[in-house]
Amino acid sequence: MLLIPADDFRRLMERHESIRHFVFRIMSRRLATVMALVEEVAFGRMDQRVIEYLVEKAQERILRSTHQKIADDLGTSREVVSRLLKDLERKGAVALSRSQITLLKL
Repeated sequence: MLLIPADDFRRLMERHESIRHFVFRIMSRRLATVMALVEEVAFGRMDQRVIEYLVEKAQERILRSTHQKIADDLGTSREVVSRLLKDLERKGAVALSRSQITLLKL
């Protein structure tokens, strides 16, 4: 890690086009990631987001994770994730056990 004083950084950005492009490219990617997350949180239905998460993260139809980890990744509470997973279990879509979710009909 390198700390550069703000004045020096501004001078580098002004004088070196390659550095300016590099910094703006990184900032653009990070902004796009944040915007996608905000859109997903604001407009995505949580039940659908949980299902998509399970399908994406499972390996050989098994996801080893906690409800808290899933909640943290999705930006919601553990209680919401637990309730949605329990509902999926009642529907026969998943089987729940300690720190493991088995996908059955997703």
